[in-house]
Amino acid sequence: GGSKAASDLALVLVRAGLASSQGDARRQLGQQGISVNGVKAAPERTLLGADLVHHRWVLLRKGKKGWAILDAAP
Repeated sequence: GGSKAASDLALVLVRAGLASSQGDARRQLGQQGISVNGVKAAPERTLLGADLVHHRWVLLRKGKKGWAILDAAP
């Protein structure tokens, strides 16, 4: 278990529609095909409060054309 503030990036990618399954998301992470706020994401990457831009947004990118902006507002 980790801190409650951390979110599994693979699960977030599925929810954002950038991966078809958690396995697909982990494969993409393993191939360094995902970036968070413009930085390549490691396979074990989690999302933390520190990843929120302006305490609210996270920019996810898959390859060159897949984008998702997460709104973490309550």
